[in-house]
Amino acid sequence: MSREGSGTPLLAEVIQDRLCFAILYSRPKSAPHEHYFSIDNELEYENFYADFGPLNLAMVYRYCCKINKKLKSITMLRKKIIHFTGSDQRKQANAAFLVGCYMVSTELVS
Repeated sequence: MSREGSGTPLLAEVIQDRLCFAILYSRPKSAPHEHYFSIDNELEYENFYADFGPLNLAMVYRYCCKINKKLKSITMLRKKIIHFTGSDQRKQANAAFLVGCYMVSTELVS
């Protein structure tokens, strides 16, 4: 993980040469060897009061299916898949939670 200061993008490699998690402050353009995607507006927490998460088990399942599909896709075999989120700290926390859940449930990381 690298972070130099406030407003500096953060990138963490989760699965070597295949899956990364990033906090970016502008939407990136896809490159020939990189595929960027975000779930910020797709998997959203339905708050009860003033809370912001964590996301429920159904959303964790949907996220894991989405990542597995991307990792197994023939068109993305040679691409690094980068799950990015923006500057909203609540969405950052939920996105990091999903990546962690994926690694624990699917990749058996403790």
